[in-house]
Amino acid sequence: MQTFVANFQVPTQIALCVVLVVLSGLFIFALEGYNAKLREFGIQSAIEIEMPWTPSRAEALISQLGGEGVRVARKQTYLDFGFLIVYPLTIALLCVLLGAKAGNAVSVAAPIIAVGVLFAGLFDAIENMAMLVMLSGRTGSPWPQLSSLFASIKFTLVLGGIAYVAIALISITARWIGAWLR
Repeated sequence: MQTFVANFQVPTQIALCVVLVVLSGLFIFALEGYNAKLREFGIQSAIEIEMPWTPSRAEALISQLGGEGVRVARKQTYLDFGFLIVYPLTIALLCVLLGAKAGNAVSVAAPIIAVGVLFAGLFDAIENMAMLVMLSGRTGSPWPQLSSLFASIKFTLVLGGIAYVAIALISITARWIGAWLR
């Protein structure tokens, strides 16, 4: 399957990867700053808010946050809308480029996994919208369940993409070592 990045020269592909990885890192750094603020309210991570599963748990989390904590969580959610554009592109691009370099059975799955990771961004957006509804005080069904379901799907797709990148890197490294030992 031909991908749009195959039309770019290799230096352009590498530069695009570097830019996306750096942007992802900056978003992660900024989001972790908000996680640190959430810990001041007894929330270990935004994941707790993303995946409350039940209205009673969502209500308890919002109550625990209080007004200031809800403002922090909203700001983090708004920032995540930017991140959900960058991280799927980063992981999908790495899947496609490393998959092409793996040059074996690993490469066949690259486009499929890349598309799955791109869908993770869409699911993240749906999750964020459900979170914003909960953060506005509407913690009843279906918002906690929607947020939790779409967060679960998102995490599954993202972790699958990251696992694929790791497998492709291992495959490429094994080929390089094999060629070096010959």
